[in-house]
Parts: sequence; structure tokens; C-alpha cells
Amino acid sequence: MTKISVIIPCYNVAKYVERCFESLKNQTIGLEQMELIFVDDASVDDTWDKIKEIEKQYSENIIAIHCKDNGRQGRARNIGMSYASGDYIAFVDSDDWVEPDMFEIMLHEMINNNRDIVYCRFYRDNGKEKKIHKLDGSVKYLLVDTEEKRKEFIRSNCLGYGVWDKIYRREFLVSNQICFPEKVAYEDIFFSGLYYLYAERVAIVNYELYHYFVNRQSTVLKKNAGYHDDILKVTKARVEEYKKRGVWNQYHDELELDILMAGYFAALKVMFLRYDKVPYTMFCELCDYMNHEFPDVEKNVYIEKYVPEKYVVMIQLLKIRVSEEELAKIAESFRKIEGI
Repeated sequence: MTKISVIIPCYNVAKYVERCFESLKNQTIGLEQMELIFVDDASVDDTWDKIKEIEKQYSENIIAIHCKDNGRQGRARNIGMSYASGDYIAFVDSDDWVEPDMFEIMLHEMINNNRDIVYCRFYRDNGKEKKIHKLDGSVKYLLVDTEEKRKEFIRSNCLGYGVWDKIYRREFLVSNQICFPEKVAYEDIFFSGLYYLYAERVAIVNYELYHYFVNRQSTVLKKNAGYHDDILKVTKARVEEYKKRGVWNQYHDELELDILMAGYFAALKVMFLRYDKVPYTMFCELCDYMNHEFPDVEKNVYIEKYVPEKYVVMIQLLKIRVSEEELAKIAESFRKIEGI
């Protein structure tokens, strides 16, 4: 039986998809233990031809799916999950690649220690330099079995918001209805926000096993892209989903902190770093939403411990409506602090 289903969403990655596949084909667990699900999200380059050629050579272990219209990575990943038959699921972005023993190490922790999620460290990689492991390979185990531990788990953000540096027990995702929003960017923040609500047994592998390709044309890094305002849509969707699931009041302070960090601050960072000219209308919409939904966010009890000092000052922007010119100066100061 297939042990792990690896879902690879693809869009205009003809230059990179073969590199990604080679790193998966060469996994030490053997290709026969894997189900590779390539979902071409209506690419307009030669990506689909590349995928079909891979499928032709390794048909027993490859599922190739072609979408007629683009639904972004969220829909591609959801489609991949609907096809997955493995006991475990992983996501690999098609311009990234993985260490040869990534799934051997992570599956060992998943199977032998009955985990819901296993998380590893990653490299930010330009593809030109040989990376050397700097971490010790130790493993930390978490058992989130009380309400207080759940609150700490949520506010610690100890697993980050990436979905590609983890493997998941498929039944854990299915039983808790954890999936992605579709046709929006920043879908991984929504998905990750859900697993913090339900994961009980987690392993953190202190070893760099995933190569995150720093691609300036990737969805997250591309400058002045219209979809960057999706981060506000995703923030609103997260709040509504928490209310729908009946956890909003139970974990209000913790989730408010999370929305502050991965919603408000993240959106400001996108506006300051991903646009040549800061989108003032988007900024005003963000502030209006935060002030309506979180009128006392500056009083959140966790700010002092969990929010970096350089971000604390930006909470004041919610209460003082700065002008477009003033916001541009603030953005420029932020870029200098970030070294950009």
C-alpha cells in the first residue's frame, strides 16, 4: 500500500518541475512507497507536457491532473487531496525540492510515534549554492491534550504557516475537514490556522530537509500583483471559519493574537514590500476591518510576550488614520529595518 501521497500543484513551472520530480524520485524510501500527484493549474507554458512525460515514464506511481481553468494553489491542493490514497499526505511546491531522506526521516516519526503532523526545518535556497546542514537533527514531541496546552500551541505558532515543510496523517485532515480556500493567494495561512485547532500529537524535526526556492516570480514574492490583496480576504475568511466551528469564544485571545500576526502585520508587510507604491485603499480597508472586528486588539494580553517590538508600534496605525504620504514614509522606514 502507498505510504504517502505527495501533492505537487503546478503553474507555469516548466523550468523547475523536473528538478522537483528528481528530488522526489530519489527519495530513500523508494518511489514505490509514494504516490506523486501532479496538478497542473491551467499552465500556459510547457508544464503540462513535462508532467505528461514524467507520467509516461513512471505511470504506476504518478497521477497527473490537468485543470482547464486556474483556481490557484488552494484548489490544486484540494484536488490533489481528493485523489490521495496514501495514509499520509505531503505538499511540495513545484519549484522547490527536497533532501533525499526527507520522507524517510519524517515517516519514521509519523509511524513509530503516531503523530498527526511531523514538521521539519527548511532552507531558503537560490539553487546556486550548496547548502550545509546547520541543525542537529533532534526531535521535539508535543502532546496537545488540554485546553491550556491548546492555547499555548495556538499562540506559539511553533509550526509556522507553510504547508510544504510537513507531512500529515490523512485521516487527521479528513476528519477535521481541513482544506484550502480556492481562487485566492495566501491560502496556506487559512489551512495552517485550522491544524492549530486540532493537532494533538506533533513531532518537530530539527533538520533542514526542504529547499524553498527563492523565486522572485513566485506567487508570494512577485511585485505589484493584483492578488496580494487576497491576504485580507483570507483573514476575513479565517475569522468566519473560527466562528462557524464554534472555537472563536473559547480561544478568542489566542486567535486574536494570531490574526494580528498573520493577518494585520502580514498584510502590512505585503503592502510595504510587495508594491512599489503602497496601496492606500487596501490599507484603509484593512484598518477598518480590524477596528470593527477587534476594537481592543491593542489590549491583547499576549502582545508583550509574542509581538516583536518593531511590529508593536504598527498597532498604532489602527487608531491614527495616517495620510497616503505618511504611510509611504512608514513603509520606507520598515524596508530599512528589514534591510530591503
